[in-house]
Amino acid sequence: MKENNRILRELIEKSVAFQNKSFERNSENIREQIMLNRESIEPFETWKKSAEFDKKLLTELKYQQGKLINLFNEKWSFNNKFEKLLDYKNIYESQTEISIEWHANSAIPHIYKYIIQFEKNGFFKLQIAYPNFYEEGIQKLKSSKTNYRNLYEIKDGGEISMTSEYFKLEGIIIGEGIIDKKINLRDFKERDKLTDPKMLTIVKRKNVT
Repeated sequence: MKENNRILRELIEKSVAFQNKSFERNSENIREQIMLNRESIEPFETWKKSAEFDKKLLTELKYQQGKLINLFNEKWSFNNKFEKLLDYKNIYESQTEISIEWHANSAIPHIYKYIIQFEKNGFFKLQIAYPNFYEEGIQKLKSSKTNYRNLYEIKDGGEISMTSEYFKLEGIIIGEGIIDKKINLRDFKERDKLTDPKMLTIVKRKNVT
């Protein structure tokens, strides 16, 4: 119980402290604190009936989390003058990727896609979707909260940078998709088909309402 209470108190103290500090100097730390709070609130909510901790501390943390999010959303400034280049209503998806997991000298492939929904505040929601659970992945993505760790920025010429815990992409928006900017389209002849493995970083829109 003491350890659980210590964790909650520490999160509360940090959340309160950030509300009284310069936002410009601490915006990155505030983003991270919001995510750390969320990652603790959700399991504590699940354990509420079984785990030993002061329930009032959880209530206070949720209250301070709300204040911190409101402060962040009020102070956060994102230049979205290129917003017409992205579709905020629909979901984007990457091409299929394969990861290999080894067990007893056997290579087990895992096939998946990243599905992404951009938000107008400079963040994007991201979910890994597996073939047999693709629709579930879409629903989970759409119901998820803003992930303050996933940042994107658009510059002149449609250049876009995307940073998440899963990948970092420097790309160019081309119509309904995003292509790795290391791919020079001028290197290809008319009707050439791109087969470069860097194509795995392309993100295409999927029309999902």
